[in-house]
Amino acid sequence: MPTVKEYIKQLINLYKPNDVIAVHLWGVEDVICSAKMSGKKCSGAKAKRIIKYIHNHIDFELGITWTTIECALDEVK
Repeated sequence: MPTVKEYIKQLINLYKPNDVIAVHLWGVEDVICSAKMSGKKCSGAKAKRIIKYIHNHIDFELGITWTTIECALDEVK
């Protein structure tokens, strides 16, 4: 999984600023926030595992949404 810094470098090298529609960044804080909103506990370490899980199981037709994170919270132990 690329780091944010590596991802930004790839974007700069591959695209002109007006060639990209949008880039959504989801991070550990988003996972922890989602867990809190649904009454679940989530440590920073678990949030990192969830980010990695989502990265490895992404459905590019559906993208990543809050629902994706909520489902991953249930899948990752």
